[in-house]
Amino acid sequence: MKLRARVTLIACGCFATLALMMAIDGGLQRRAITKRYEETLVTGHRNAWAGITDAEHHRLAALVAELGRNDAAVGALARRDRAGFAAALGELRQRLQADPTAPVLEAATPDGTLFFSTDQDAADPTVLSPEVIAAATAKLALLSGLARPRRGHLALTVVAPLLSRDGVCGVVALSIDLVRPLAIFAASVGYEAFIVDGAARLEHATQPALWPIVAKAVAAARDEPFSVVRAADRVFSLVRLPVNDLLARPSMTLLASRDITAAYWRERLLGGLSQSLIALALAFAVGVLYWYMRRSFRPLNAIIGALNALARGDTGIVARYPARDDEIGRLAGTVEAFRQGQQARGQLLAFRQELDMAARIQRSILPSTFPVAAEFSLAACLQTAREVGGDFYDFFTLPDGRLALIVADVSDKGLAAALFMAVARTALRSIAMIVPEPAACLARANDLLSAENDAAMFVTVFYGVFDPASGRLRYANGGHNPPALLDVSGQTRFLEGTDGMALGVMSEIAYAERDITLTPGDCLLLYTDGATDAIDERARVFATDGLREALESAGEVAVDELVRGIAARVQQFAGNAPQFDDITLMALRYRGGDAPRAAAAAPAFTLAPQSGVGEGTLSAVACR
Repeated sequence: MKLRARVTLIACGCFATLALMMAIDGGLQRRAITKRYEETLVTGHRNAWAGITDAEHHRLAALVAELGRNDAAVGALARRDRAGFAAALGELRQRLQADPTAPVLEAATPDGTLFFSTDQDAADPTVLSPEVIAAATAKLALLSGLARPRRGHLALTVVAPLLSRDGVCGVVALSIDLVRPLAIFAASVGYEAFIVDGAARLEHATQPALWPIVAKAVAAARDEPFSVVRAADRVFSLVRLPVNDLLARPSMTLLASRDITAAYWRERLLGGLSQSLIALALAFAVGVLYWYMRRSFRPLNAIIGALNALARGDTGIVARYPARDDEIGRLAGTVEAFRQGQQARGQLLAFRQELDMAARIQRSILPSTFPVAAEFSLAACLQTAREVGGDFYDFFTLPDGRLALIVADVSDKGLAAALFMAVARTALRSIAMIVPEPAACLARANDLLSAENDAAMFVTVFYGVFDPASGRLRYANGGHNPPALLDVSGQTRFLEGTDGMALGVMSEIAYAERDITLTPGDCLLLYTDGATDAIDERARVFATDGLREALESAGEVAVDELVRGIAARVQQFAGNAPQFDDITLMALRYRGGDAPRAAAAAPAFTLAPQSGVGEGTLSAVACR
């Protein structure tokens, strides 16, 4: 799958998740609001009904209290004097009979016998049942609630015991028909009101004609304080309120019903439109995102083409990228930088290959085998600061049988120094075969190197001619470091110089010669200034003192171990400090000229080259 498609799918997933979370949050909020609305609605209905019934109960309780203060009526009830009781009611009775909304007054003896009623149709107690009378007389308190007279209509009723001096003399009840309270309740809440019993049978209603439809909604509704129910293609909201009887038992239920069909479908329509708008907005956002991703990722094709070309090794490709300051623009810049880096790396690799080839050629120029003789031992090592260097050592047998020894240091480093080194070595070798004497050889070589030296390079040279039979060394020095001589006593001294100038500076320079005779056991060390000029991390110089100490501490070891040990001492002294000059060492140990010389040659050995540009290469050869 393409990156663009993945990003688009991820963005769509994020949009969908966000929309889902918003929908869930909206649904939860809507549910919470609906729950609060339902609770508020139920509470409002409950408070409205309680307010209406409490007002009626208070009115009835006031009448009961008025009757309880009528001593004549209480006395007549105690005597069971019906005529006296009726006469004692007086104005109260007239007021009750004149008001069509006035409550019905009933009085009964403690044994349940109907004693008096303002309802002429009442033949026996209709409200004052034995159970109610027993509860009122036992509690000596006012009872209020819903009661059902035998003639059918439910009524709000207040029951209270009447007390004489001898105790409870009777029980009175005041009942008011539910028609008026229900009508007031329905008008106050805007709902139709229905009173039903425990079996959902209608007892009383403000709109009895609606009950068949409402009854279906009630049958389908949950037994909860509030519910919304569909019935007969209509939608009703229902509020359930329990209604207690005189014994505080929830024997009836007040149902408040309202037809909300139009509002219900209007809300559903608005909800559907809202969801459709959200879906359209989501689809539009996805479409815009897809268009933008397609447009924004178009430059990636050019970048991918450039990367494919780079993968094939084509670093010459030049891709055209739009100028932009976003991630794609930075990616394009990175690809271009990578291309240029690959170009530079290719050039560097080619240059490294050339350097490696030059190093191999330079190593092949240096002697790889040493003469094995009874009179002397010879070993040398070369460590370049770069892949190729300007130092070199050489030894060869002259026509008269003497051994020529050369250690030289070209003024520069790298390829130029290596080329000049090869020229200088060739000149010295070829001239020495014709003019073996050191001074004359250096003079001829200097004239040759100075004649065509446009690079203004020069080389310091120590050139000595050693006679193995006598131990005599005749030498000339062209600006080079004087060799160190370790005698048999273990003392080191440096050979006297000849005050010669480096080769290649100027022509027609005369060089002086000196000679010494080695005694058996003497060791001659030729070196370049890379050894004595080595510095450590604290900028201290190894110097000739360090070279002297390293030479004297080596003792009577073989010359191959000697040059390797001194090279190791220099490296240990320098530590991690970078070195900028080649190090060349050549050691000759003289044993004496009594024994005949051998003609065989011993193979060279080579230390493993060190890795890294500029770290140099260490090569060593030795004989036994």
